[in-house]
Amino acid sequence: KRRFIGPLLRLLAKENMHMLYIEVADKPLVKLPQHYVLHQNFPNPFNPVTTIKYQLPENSHVILKIYNELGQHVTTLVDEQQKPGYHSVEWNAKDHASGIYFLQLKSTNTFDKTHSFSSVRKMILLK
Repeated sequence: KRRFIGPLLRLLAKENMHMLYIEVADKPLVKLPQHYVLHQNFPNPFNPVTTIKYQLPENSHVILKIYNELGQHVTTLVDEQQKPGYHSVEWNAKDHASGIYFLQLKSTNTFDKTHSFSSVRKMILLK
């Protein structure tokens, strides 16, 4: 589907691997995800720093928390409004013991509170 908006701006909505492409003068500027995704941290197992990536298809309030294997809250990495797109955060676990940790992402659409997403990933810290 192509729509022309003004002489230079062209919006091209094309489904390809769940992405929305926005083009100006036939050159891609932005690739927006169409689905919420919490990726597995990398590296995993890790010592002591790991990277956590996630994607948001819409403006959302994002909460990203870490829990230990007993279900106790360890830290909150993110608790804020975020724009659609690809996001990443690092966790430095240098002050934590080796073991299994759980990463939980909760996201709620900024404009429609009934539209929410939640996902959990298991991480292994080896020292």
